[in-house]
Amino acid sequence: MFPGSIKYKAGFLYGLQGTYKLDRWLVDACLVVTKRVYQVITQYQFGSGTTRITSTGAVEVAAQYFSVPLTVSYLIKTIKQVQIFAGGGIIPEWIQGSFSRKSFDIYGSGHFIMLDPEKPANAFSMGGCLQLTGRYALDSRFVLQVQPAFHYFSKRDTPFTATDNSSFKLSASVCYRL
Repeated sequence: MFPGSIKYKAGFLYGLQGTYKLDRWLVDACLVVTKRVYQVITQYQFGSGTTRITSTGAVEVAAQYFSVPLTVSYLIKTIKQVQIFAGGGIIPEWIQGSFSRKSFDIYGSGHFIMLDPEKPANAFSMGGCLQLTGRYALDSRFVLQVQPAFHYFSKRDTPFTATDNSSFKLSASVCYRL
């Protein structure tokens, strides 16, 4: 197998979120579960000498990630019922269990890839985030919240290697005020 390109396929996340607003500050804590699918596309060689075949293949594997983003944001703008906050924070993250193979394919070669991805040696990573938070008061009890965020991990274990990793996340939620 030759070095290839690793792609992270966009997925969905779900979880619980709690926020606390104190004057112009918004403290935010979440428990988020994400199922991520990684795909590596690479070239494989089979056989030897004049019977050597080079073929392109793709392997997809998936794992479940748990993260706990903790952020602090500051109110930068209020327009009628809309509040806009800007902030940042830290993101501890764990990989739960092992990576499971979703598919493998070597295009037109008739060969199979034998891959049993394991849980990475370090299932914990720490990252950071920058985010905007838009909050719209639906009524006295409910708030619509939208958060675009940029996440960065200096090293993140994937099923194929440890890699630098940044991502963009967009989440929306309806919050109930206590």
